[in-house]
Order: sequence, then structure tokens, then C-alpha cells
Amino acid sequence: VLGDSALQPRFIETVGRKGYRFIGVVEAERAPTAGSGSADSGLPDSGLQDCCVGREGALARLQTAWGHVQAGRPRCVLLLGSAGIGKSTVYEYYKTKEELFLAAIMEGAESWIADLREIGLKTSDPAQRLGLIAELYLESCEENQQGPRLFLEIITQTCLQGGVFYDRPHLIRKLHQRIVRILVDYLLEGVSRGQLRPHIARNAEKICINLMAFLDGILMHGLIEKGYIDVREQIALFLEYMIPLLTNASNKQQKQG
Repeated sequence: VLGDSALQPRFIETVGRKGYRFIGVVEAERAPTAGSGSADSGLPDSGLQDCCVGREGALARLQTAWGHVQAGRPRCVLLLGSAGIGKSTVYEYYKTKEELFLAAIMEGAESWIADLREIGLKTSDPAQRLGLIAELYLESCEENQQGPRLFLEIITQTCLQGGVFYDRPHLIRKLHQRIVRILVDYLLEGVSRGQLRPHIARNAEKICINLMAFLDGILMHGLIEKGYIDVREQIALFLEYMIPLLTNASNKQQKQG
């Protein structure tokens, strides 16, 4: 994990017939106090002020650390916290970084699906629901591009031999099917309320898969183009043309008449 060499060790040295000893250089730094930045203390920013606060931040840091490991830049991770918060559980339960990555992805997916379900409780209007679904995608895109980067990492770990999901494609498939099912239910509810065109019910699943493909794809384009594409503008244009194709415009005109 440390990338150490038995011939020229930097961190752990083998002691004949005795075992091992730590030889790495340890440097202590005084952490900045609350309200004072690293510039005031004269010490480098340790980056520990907001380390482990919030699920989104944890997932983003995990994805970044995973990228460093794959690039051949291994590192140690220090778990700090009060007694009883589960530090030992994390250390002992997840035997490999692959298991930890898998658990983090599944936890993040459950959170995202919960947010998707909550949209149905906020409004029954199909157009507003589509807008909120798009906004849910945009939230992950506009936070330092971590959402698309994580999505790209999931694709990589699913398609490449030896990836975390390569031998577990059913996990990604089930998550995808659950998301599609929620979107389909939203469309079918709109049809039953007379808000959407009746024929949509026959192709509801295909419509939802195409919607997801567009949103995933445009976020990836935004990541590749590095700000050249206005992702929010592109999604707004897409919905502007899509919503009239779904809504029961003829019924609206009859009611207005």
C-alpha cells in the first residue's frame, strides 16, 4: 500500500529475527483554530477542517483517493474521531479498498434514489417533476464536477476486467432498474391524471431510459469540455422541446376554449 521497498525502505524496516519497526519521519503540525485560517497560523492547510462531514463530501474524497491509488500514488488514510463513532468498524469491516469503494457507491446511490422519490412528494405536475429531476443531476455536476467524475469511475469499474463492478454487474443493473421504475411511475401517474398523452404509457420505459441517457451524456460532455458547454442551458433547451411532446396539449386547449 505504501509502495515501500524491502531494499531501501522509507517507512517500515525489517529487523532480523525480531519483526518490523517504523522508520518513517513523523512531523507534527498544529491544526488551525476555529475562525483562523492557515494563513494566520503560518502553517500549511491540513485539509482536516471539514474532513468527514456530509455524505457528498465523503464520496467525493473517496473518488479522488481512488484515482490516486489507480495512478500509482498510494497513501495512508488517518481516521480521527471520538471513541465510539465507528473508526474500528471501518478499519476491520472493509478488508480492501474495493469493498470500501463498493459500499460508498451503494450508500450514495440509495441517498440519490431517496431524493428522486422525494420529488414525487413535492409536486404532481409532470413538467415540474422533470425540472426537479434535471436539477438533481445538475447538483452533482455543479459541485466541482465530482458527480460526473464518480459516474465515469463507476462505468470504468463496471466495464474493465478486474473492476469493482466487473463481476457484479447485477448491482448496477438493479440500481438502474430502480431509477427507471421511479421515472416510469411518474409518467404513468401523469397519464392517469390526464396531464400526459395516453400513448406515452406504451413507451414509458423507453422514454425514461432516453431521458437518463441524455442527462448522463450531457454531464459527461460538460466534464470533457471543462466549462465550454453550459450544461444547465443545454438541459433547459432539451426540456423545452421534450415537455410539449409529453403533455396533453389538446386537452389543455379544449379546457381553455
